[in-house]
Amino acid sequence: MQWGTGDQAAIERMDTITVGHLRRYGVTLDLAQEWLTFYQCEFNRNPFNPSVLGRVQLMWYVVNRLRWPED
Repeated sequence: MQWGTGDQAAIERMDTITVGHLRRYGVTLDLAQEWLTFYQCEFNRNPFNPSVLGRVQLMWYVVNRLRWPED
């Protein structure tokens, strides 16, 4: 995903990630949904994790991009 370190880096990745990039690296809708679920559970377990909220937001964005691709 190349999402860097910390919340802000993951959030900023939403500005540059494309459906083409995701597909090139084998990220499917099913896989993205699994990652989203993982990070949501991690947030519930440890909301003070310095990267988890940004990753939840990024994976939510990725799931939606794969569900309704524009490019």
